[in-house]
Amino acid sequence: MSASTTKTKNQPSRKPVLLDYLKAFTKDKLIFAARQLCITYSKLKKDELAEKICTEMQKPEIAAKRFAIMPDENIQAFEAALEKKCFHPTYSEYALLLPFISMGYIVSYPDDCFEAVKEARTVYKKINTADFQARRQQLAWLLDCITAMSSLHLILPVEFFCEMYNQKAGFELTPETLPQLLAEVPSNFNPCAIKDGRIMLKKNDSDDFYARLEQGRKPFGLYKPTVKEITMLSHYGYMQSTTAYQDLHDFFTQELNVAALDAHYWCQYIYEFENSNTDGNTSELIQKLQANIPAWNNYSHLGRLSVLLQNARNNATRMFCLGGHTPNETIKLLRDAQQAAQQNTRVGAKAKKVYPNDPCPCGSGKKYKKCCGKKH
Repeated sequence: MSASTTKTKNQPSRKPVLLDYLKAFTKDKLIFAARQLCITYSKLKKDELAEKICTEMQKPEIAAKRFAIMPDENIQAFEAALEKKCFHPTYSEYALLLPFISMGYIVSYPDDCFEAVKEARTVYKKINTADFQARRQQLAWLLDCITAMSSLHLILPVEFFCEMYNQKAGFELTPETLPQLLAEVPSNFNPCAIKDGRIMLKKNDSDDFYARLEQGRKPFGLYKPTVKEITMLSHYGYMQSTTAYQDLHDFFTQELNVAALDAHYWCQYIYEFENSNTDGNTSELIQKLQANIPAWNNYSHLGRLSVLLQNARNNATRMFCLGGHTPNETIKLLRDAQQAAQQNTRVGAKAKKVYPNDPCPCGSGKKYKKCCGKKH
């Protein structure tokens, strides 16, 4: 979508029809749509496949399943689009409507105009009930929690995952109901599996990998993100509201003349890079920035960026290998644990009773009754 069209006035309806729109697709694009709908397509000609997809898209049960994972802001943008005729969305509107555009319920034109097909209004009216909206919110929040887990932990005990989910007012999940809710997520949107009382990402479901990960993060325990942090990771892909990443964003926009949206992309890229960067070496990351940002100047920017990257890594990047903690948090956790252990040792030593025939605690080698015990 070009920036020049975002302020153009909306236009009269072009009356798009779903079947006509689908017939204009290439065969490859229709095959992709068929796969999303789990339609068998090998024996169908192009127009037959378009008709089959059109029929499936208008079934309330199909639309309900596809719309059920949409967050509130996406559904609100879709509902607003249904009330419009032909319109030019802003960048933020376009981002929210993109899932519905990809599904084919909103038509895109070469001049950057968009309009909902009439069939979208009909099918949404049929499924838009209080029960549907309540279930949609449960599933959308489930996916938010999965996204956060994918960044912070990779694998969690189901009890801990349910505790994360239940932090949001009005939402409740148990280890028994989690598999049922997870089963309602379309398979192509569900990256998780449940095994041996744990929920984990399928792409890393090697028992050896997860065993080593869980063993390595034992000293730190698991970090439980807040509702705000879960939402932040789901929407931005990084800890966007932290001072460290806001400073990085400002550096990109103010000192490197990077557009705000591109600055968000680079912050997300840095967060993902640092999350899996166990040795703290940022040379590869800096080379990537140098190659892709035109305004980069080695001498004036390298020193400042190095400081910002170090701060973001240590104070605002929550790493799955550290149980979702930041590096600086783990240093404090280990120091506190060591101090507590030392304190417990001293208390235990003071509390231990010494009997007359025991070795004297002073280290003389004599019995207590013939050494320090004489004084008591």
